Amino acid sequence: MLNIRANTPNRNPLFYLSAFFISVFVFILAGCGSGSLSDLPTENTTTSQPVDALGNYSGDVVIDLLEDSPKISLQSDGRTNIVLQFIPRDSNGFSLSSEQIDIDLLIDDTEVSVESYLQSDASELQFNVNFGLVLDASYSMVDRNAFEPMLKAASESVQSGITIWESKSGTFNFHTTWFNDFIYSADQSTSPWTATDILSIAPPASSIKSSTKLFAAVDYMVDKLNKLPTLDKQAQAPQDQNIILVFSDGKDEYSWYDNADIETENGITDSGAEYIKMGYKAIDLNDPDSPNEDLIPNIEQSKNLTIHVIGLGDTIVENDLLQIAKAGRGTFRKNPDAEDLNSVFNKVVQEFTTLQTRGVSIPKQPGTYTFTLRVTNRSGNKFAEYSFDFRTDSEAASIIQPE
Repeated sequence: MLNIRANTPNRNPLFYLSAFFISVFVFILAGCGSGSLSDLPTENTTTSQPVDALGNYSGDVVIDLLEDSPKISLQSDGRTNIVLQFIPRDSNGFSLSSEQIDIDLLIDDTEVSVESYLQSDASELQFNVNFGLVLDASYSMVDRNAFEPMLKAASESVQSGITIWESKSGTFNFHTTWFNDFIYSADQSTSPWTATDILSIAPPASSIKSSTKLFAAVDYMVDKLNKLPTLDKQAQAPQDQNIILVFSDGKDEYSWYDNADIETENGITDSGAEYIKMGYKAIDLNDPDSPNEDLIPNIEQSKNLTIHVIGLGDTIVENDLLQIAKAGRGTFRKNPDAEDLNSVFNKVVQEFTTLQTRGVSIPKQPGTYTFTLRVTNRSGNKFAEYSFDFRTDSEAASIIQPE
């Protein structure tokens, strides 16, 4: 039987169980996709997490299990392989780094021996992360001096992902799109973009005819990531993860207009990076009475997708951005101070760089066992557990589903 146990002396943490992704990454366990917008982890300012006298994280722990996790299989040598993907979080829904927690794997309440742990470069743990940036390139971003800080933070977030994934199995890929009244997409076909190429995206020259196709740009990136090929691997391996980061004030004046028939144009940034300028089909946020396609259902129907949203400005259209983040099982953050933008981006990067993939290969005789994932804060005073029963025999290994 699948079950989750919480052990926190001071309060009961929320537990998330994703039915997407990601993630991106996540549905709330109490009801996938249900609840009000207030269920969504949000943050108005950069906040600190509790620490003890030694500086160790001392807050609550939440286990956010990704879709199709855990995976279990019987190997040809009789060993049972178990692989889990999850994000450790605090009680507010924000991710915890490896430096803030300890992770233990147990069989029937006995710790699995170190020799049975799958190494981080094992093929059974391999998965790709596809990171899509959707950046607001309307004149309003220039007018509030947010355009350059946005590009800098976006570039650094990509470089952080590249650096962190060098020590992980699988690859980190990024895709860049920006928008105003058109959509612009990095052209990777001839020369792949680097993180520094993002800095050379040109701002709009003036506010004349300035309008935005926010919904269209997000829809374009969702479809782009959905069409990416996945790793050729066994069904029991972790799933590739698609993560989108949307940066905008939330204003959308132009997605309703279908300009998909305009001729695409090729362009080059100041760094020589190639991109494509294009129109797009008419997109609504979520209007079933409109003949246009809707963004929210497209997001909700996408597997292994998480969308995180950052809103900036004094006039953020917060409800629309919240709906996008909620449909994408991600987080929403608004930061009115452009000087703090980099720290906000870093917290979003942590959302996917703290994604944990753990696995064991254990020589178990035929029988029924209980597997437990335990995540403890580094202070050692609070922990969370996720457990399930499984059966293994000479023919196969499988999770015992709850009745």
